[in-house]
Amino acid sequence: MTFIEAKEKLHNYIEQADEQKVMDMLSLFEPETKTSGYIYSETTLNMLRERSEEYLTDKSTLSSAEESMGRIQLQRKKNGLQS
Repeated sequence: MTFIEAKEKLHNYIEQADEQKVMDMLSLFEPETKTSGYIYSETTLNMLRERSEEYLTDKSTLSSAEESMGRIQLQRKKNGLQS
């Protein structure tokens, strides 16, 4: 693919992209452009990368919705947030 062809392909993609995709692409070129108010620490990013890798390689264990809700309710109780 030539440089001109690549530019045309990107231009066509941008013309058809929805708002979120355009903002995501812009964030690649302008790091100061914020699409959300969240800033993650390197520790959090590493944890997310690890979990993603575990999920993608089937090394993670999944919980049912009922198990997840049970853990959430237990934490809410511990924190005094009865539902």
